[in-house]
Amino acid sequence: MDRKARFNYQQKCKHRKVSGFINDPLKRQVSGKPPFPPSIDLLFFFGSFTSKIPSKATVKGVATAFAARDIFGNVLSGLYMQFSKPFSLGDTIKAGSIEGQVVEMGLTSTTVLNSERFPVLVPNSLFSSQVIVNKSRARWRAVVTKIPLQIEDLDKVPEISNAIKSMLKSNSKVFLGKEVPYCFLSHVEGSYAELTVGCNLRHMSKDELYSTQQDILLQSVRIIKKHGATLGSTFQCPIGQ
Repeated sequence: MDRKARFNYQQKCKHRKVSGFINDPLKRQVSGKPPFPPSIDLLFFFGSFTSKIPSKATVKGVATAFAARDIFGNVLSGLYMQFSKPFSLGDTIKAGSIEGQVVEMGLTSTTVLNSERFPVLVPNSLFSSQVIVNKSRARWRAVVTKIPLQIEDLDKVPEISNAIKSMLKSNSKVFLGKEVPYCFLSHVEGSYAELTVGCNLRHMSKDELYSTQQDILLQSVRIIKKHGATLGSTFQCPIGQ
């Protein structure tokens, strides 16, 4: 390089340093000066940022994976119930907040008829995380009722209690294999006393169960009246009235 060309090159380098622009990108980073032109750097920045945003195909793939996981879980639970058989068609069950009669069993879901006679579609995976109570397979069902008496009839309670227990033991629908029926004075207030009557009833349909409970209650009331006692009231008058 001759002397004139070298002089021109030095003048150009000097002019670049004075203007604050360094052509080499590595030297620009070391010097701490902002890159130039800024539009190019912004383009690189937003390009790297947008490359991290998942595409529609990725989002659809993730959603499909979650849906497949739920379906697979329901299928596994359905297969497990086919082998373990915690309930069958027609059984009355309770699992968490779900209660009713099983009317349909599928591989991924089970249909339960609730108390309002509406069909409820339940995913089978729910049964794997809930305690299942199968009321239809119970050999007996405990029933308890409370009967108020007037406080003046406290002396008649022992005779009434024995008579009610004898009535329950002679009832063919009362199950005696687990525990004997009971009747005792369970509560006393200023204006009334309370008898608690309980027993285990044999397995039966819901209509028959309600009819049996009604019959036991009516017979208990007849026994109370037969012994000259009167039914009381649990209503308490406010003080000062």
